[in-house]
Amino acid sequence: MSRVESSVATDDSEKWTHLPDDKSIVRTIIALQDRGIKSESVSTREDAFELLVKRIPPGSELMTGASATLDEIGFLQLLFGHTSMEESQERNHW
Repeated sequence: MSRVESSVATDDSEKWTHLPDDKSIVRTIIALQDRGIKSESVSTREDAFELLVKRIPPGSELMTGASATLDEIGFLQLLFGHTSMEESQERNHW
């Protein structure tokens, strides 16, 4: 591990264990929108899952980029078929 990687791993590790405050969330959403990226904030992982499922048209091709967030909200399980077909049909998706 390089000195830079080592310092990032030790100095920033605490920063990733806490949720951001509302001001940081709003600032991030505005910065994304200024770059032409639509973004929304939700309160729970269940809300995030529902929003994502509603937003992606059936038959879409997706790249997940090894997203920990998508895994944590259960979306990867749905995407890769580990959720029952009945549940995904109820959501009118895939």
